[in-house]
Amino acid sequence: MSAETDTPFFSRRTLLWVLLITLSYTAIWLFEYAQTPLGMSPALDNQQTLLLAQQIAKGALPQESFHRAPFYPFLLSLFLKMGLSFEVLPSMARILNACALLICTSTICVASMRLWKSTAAGWLSGLLIGLNPVVLFFAADPFDILPATACLCLALHRSLDWLKQPTLRGTLLIGAYLAIGAALRSHLLPLAIIWPIACLFIHASKKCSYAACAAAPLVLSCLLLGVANYKVANEFRVLPWQGAYNLWAGNGPQASGKIYTQQIRIEFENQYDNPAKLESIKLYELETGNHAPHSISDMNAHWKSKAFAHILQHPVDWIGLMTRKAYFFLNNYEQYDNKTYNLHKNIHWPLRWNPIHWGAILLIAVGGTLVGLQRTDLKSHAFIAMILVFALYAAGTIWFYTPNRFRVPMIPILCLLSGGILSLKAIWLTSQKKWKLVFLSCALLTCTITYSNWFNVSDKSTWEEDYALLANASMRTNQDNATIHWAGKALAMNPTREDMQDTLTQAHFNKWALSETPKALTQNETTELLDIAKHYNSNNPNIQTIIGIYYWKLGDASPALKKWEAHSHAYPFARACLYWTGHSATPTAEELSLYQGDKAFNLLEAAIIAKTAPTHSFVKQTLNNIFAPSISIETP
Repeated sequence: MSAETDTPFFSRRTLLWVLLITLSYTAIWLFEYAQTPLGMSPALDNQQTLLLAQQIAKGALPQESFHRAPFYPFLLSLFLKMGLSFEVLPSMARILNACALLICTSTICVASMRLWKSTAAGWLSGLLIGLNPVVLFFAADPFDILPATACLCLALHRSLDWLKQPTLRGTLLIGAYLAIGAALRSHLLPLAIIWPIACLFIHASKKCSYAACAAAPLVLSCLLLGVANYKVANEFRVLPWQGAYNLWAGNGPQASGKIYTQQIRIEFENQYDNPAKLESIKLYELETGNHAPHSISDMNAHWKSKAFAHILQHPVDWIGLMTRKAYFFLNNYEQYDNKTYNLHKNIHWPLRWNPIHWGAILLIAVGGTLVGLQRTDLKSHAFIAMILVFALYAAGTIWFYTPNRFRVPMIPILCLLSGGILSLKAIWLTSQKKWKLVFLSCALLTCTITYSNWFNVSDKSTWEEDYALLANASMRTNQDNATIHWAGKALAMNPTREDMQDTLTQAHFNKWALSETPKALTQNETTELLDIAKHYNSNNPNIQTIIGIYYWKLGDASPALKKWEAHSHAYPFARACLYWTGHSATPTAEELSLYQGDKAFNLLEAAIIAKTAPTHSFVKQTLNNIFAPSISIETP
C-alpha cells in the first residue's frame, strides 16, 4: 500500500480505529474458536492442508505433481521449519489469516475513502469487511482463501492509482499481487491472465511493455510451480491438476450446481487425502480400464473430453445448470463448503448476533454503484472496472461450483462499492425520476435474487455432514459428551448412518471407561450401554469388542470370548481383552509386529506393560475397572 498522508479524503485516525475494532473482534472470535473441537482438530480440506505443510517441511512429499495450489501449505511449512510443533500449526494458520484480514480491511478502508472522497465511506467499507462474519468464519481454519483475497485487495487498491496514471511499476505490482493470489488460490488465475490482456487495450502507447510487466509475475509463478513439480514428481507442470475433474463434476449430469458431491465412497488407507482426487483416479480406472501409474495429462484429457461432450450434447440442460449456479452465487444463503456457515453461526456466539451478511452487502453495493455512476465528481471507469472484475470472477467460479468460500474474494469489492450509499440522499434529491426508477428496479431485482428461495437454495440436508464433522472432531479431542450430542443429531437426520452409530457407541464407552476417574458401572447401566451398542448391529471390530466387554461385565463370558477371539487375529483391542482376562498368552514380538499401524496397537502394548505394573498404576486401574463385574444394586 502506498504511503498516505492526511487529506480531506483520508484519515489515519479512521484507518487506525477501523483496524483496532477489526483486530479486537477477530481476536475474540479466533480465541473462542480455538477452544472448540474443530479448532483443536481441523478436518477435511483443513486437515489435508496441514498434512501437506508437514510433508513439505519434512521433505516427504509423495512423488506426484501438486493436485492443488501449494503456496499456502508452503507458507505454513515455514513455521514447522522454524521449529514449531505440528500441534500449534492451526494456531499459526489463524494468525496468518488474521494478518490477511487486516490487509483486506486496511486496503478497502483506504481505497473507499479515496474513491468516494469521504472518511465516512472508509468507516462503512472497512467495518463491513473487518467485521464480516463469513470472512471471520474462514479465518479460523487453515484455508487459503483469505490470504488470496488479501492479494486481490492489494491489487484493487493499487489499481485506483493506476487507472488515474498508469505506470510500469504499478502494472508490475498489480500483476505480482494477482500472481501471488493465484498461487494461493487458483480461482484468481483468470484475473491474473486477463490483466496483461487488458493492458494491451487500456494503454494506447507502450502497450507491449505494459503487457509484459503485467504478465511477468504470473509467468514466474508458473515456472516456479513447474520447477517444484519437476523436483517432486519429475514432471514440469505449471498448474495444479485438479481443474479437469472438477470441470466434469461441476458440469456433468450429476452436478447439483452448489457443491462437489462424491459419487463413490472413498476409504483412506493411510492418512487423509483429497477425496475428489482419489475419486477422480478411481472413476478413471473404472471407465477406462487403465491402472496405476496414471498419466495426469491423460486423466485430465479424459475428464475435459467428457465435460465438453456432455455440454454439447445437452446445451439446454447446461444453460439451466449455469443459471442456477449464477443464482446460487448471488443468493444470500451461504452454500456448504466443508461446513455449513448458517449452522455454525448459530453455534458460536461471536458470530450469532452479527447482522452483516452477503445479501445486505450486495444490496448496498448495487445502490452504491448506481450512486457512483450518477455522481458527476467521480469518474466512472473505476466502477466499471470493479463490475467487470466481479463478473469475470463470478463467471470463472460458476464454471465449477458455488460454495460460499469461493465468493469470499468478491466481498471486498462489494464493501468498497458500498461506500457510495452514504451519498444516496444527496443524489436522490437532485436526480430525475428516470434514475430513481432505475435505482428502485435494481434494488428490487437484487432483493428478489438474494433473498428468494428458488431451486431449494437453502437446503439444510448438509447439516447432517456438519453434525458428523462435529462428532468426529469431538471424538478426536476426547470430548465424549459433545460426541454423543452431535452423533445423536446426525443420526436424527439419518438413522442408518453407520459411522455415526459406531461413533455414538464408542463415545458412550469412552465416557465411563477412559475417564480420568474411572466409573464402576451398575448392571442396569451396563445393560443399557449393551442395548445401545447392539441396537445398530455394527460389524465394526472395535464395536464388537466393546459389546464383548459389556457381556463380560454382566458375567456372560461365552459371547464375550467369542467376539474377542473372532477379531483378535487382526485387531489389537480384542487381543488386549483376551490377554487382560487371562484367555491369551503374552503376544510374541512377531505377533506384535502384525498389529503395528493399527490405532489400538498402543493399547495392547500398554496392557502388556501394565499387567506387571504396581497396583496404583493408572493404566492398570483403568483396565481393571473396564473388566470388573458390574455392580449389583438390589432394589429395596
